Amino acid sequence: MRLFGLDPGTVSAAVAAVLAPAPGDEEGERLVREAFSRTVWSILAEPGDGVAGMIARVLGADVGLDGLLQHWSVERFRDALAGHGRKKVVVSGLWTEVCNTTFALCAMLEGGYEIYMVADASGGTSKDAHDYAMQRMVQAGVVPVTWQQVLLEWQRDWAHRDSYDAVMAIAKEHSGAYGMGIDYAYTMVHKAPQRTHDKHEALAAVPAK
Repeated sequence: MRLFGLDPGTVSAAVAAVLAPAPGDEEGERLVREAFSRTVWSILAEPGDGVAGMIARVLGADVGLDGLLQHWSVERFRDALAGHGRKKVVVSGLWTEVCNTTFALCAMLEGGYEIYMVADASGGTSKDAHDYAMQRMVQAGVVPVTWQQVLLEWQRDWAHRDSYDAVMAIAKEHSGAYGMGIDYAYTMVHKAPQRTHDKHEALAAVPAK
């Protein structure tokens, strides 16, 4: 693992005073990497950040952080893209003005990829930083999209029942007024049960005095 340009030996030495793994202790070295990575995650992500938590949970804190900090110049990432044989790449991440922009511009120039940047699933250090980075990428040929646009374009047709329920669940939870509209249609038109933690009860009418 390579973090901030430091080789694994340097990283391990920097935190060895905390966990002090014995020489040749692979499990101890793994714990060092994990502890270091979790500390960095706590700096990078806001408390309760669901995306960061999912990455650390699924990939492991060290592997997830390693992937987050690597960029286009890493051969394994380019190889992984080339291995799929596809030229359209949907991108989102942090930060818009650094990682996203660098990746997008290099991917288009060096790899001939068509980049779709999910603007509202990416963030910069300020609104201006995000907005001007998006403008720069669009001028260079990046296609700007939103997360819901990507989701519904992938679904394409409600007849695709294999993904219908999952897409509806995401939309109801995160799509604001559209999600409320789905709930309304489910409960009022299709008579589905209410989507609440506690059952809502209608109050009896009170006559006007």
